[in-house]
Amino acid sequence: ADNTVVMPDADGQYPDYIEVVNRSAESIDLFHYGLSNDRSEPLKYQFPDITLAPGQTVLVYASGKGHSADPNELHAGFKISKSSDTVFLSSPAGLIMDSVEINGLLSNMALVRQTDGSWQKSNTPSPGQPNTDEGVDAYCKALEEKRTSPIRISEAMTRNSRF
Repeated sequence: ADNTVVMPDADGQYPDYIEVVNRSAESIDLFHYGLSNDRSEPLKYQFPDITLAPGQTVLVYASGKGHSADPNELHAGFKISKSSDTVFLSSPAGLIMDSVEINGLLSNMALVRQTDGSWQKSNTPSPGQPNTDEGVDAYCKALEEKRTSPIRISEAMTRNSRF
């Protein structure tokens, strides 16, 4: 809920994020399911036509902007407060199916659900990976591969009045 270094969006910003996982043995179509931080408005953000396979996750940035430079990124029009907030997952009919209460998170700390269903604060988030030591290792490996890519930006200009 106060992301400053984990999982930047396509705009180069580090918005809050919410990860949703399909824990069933069946694929689930998330079309019109919703996320919100307001119980009275459970469908503040509605998923587009996305189907999650068993075990698959989807990341939604709680950026407050609703969009980014990458049309494939999902951005909700609300943000999450690290001091006190609740995030709700709702059915297309607005029925609250799951929630997580956020209280007193530090910057770059995540709440991760354990296999027993309990929530634990974690200084080692693993978006897109399981909430296990192996998942953290896989996330860190993917980040390192990104950083060591031989392809780099070598120049950028915003405005040039001479040419």
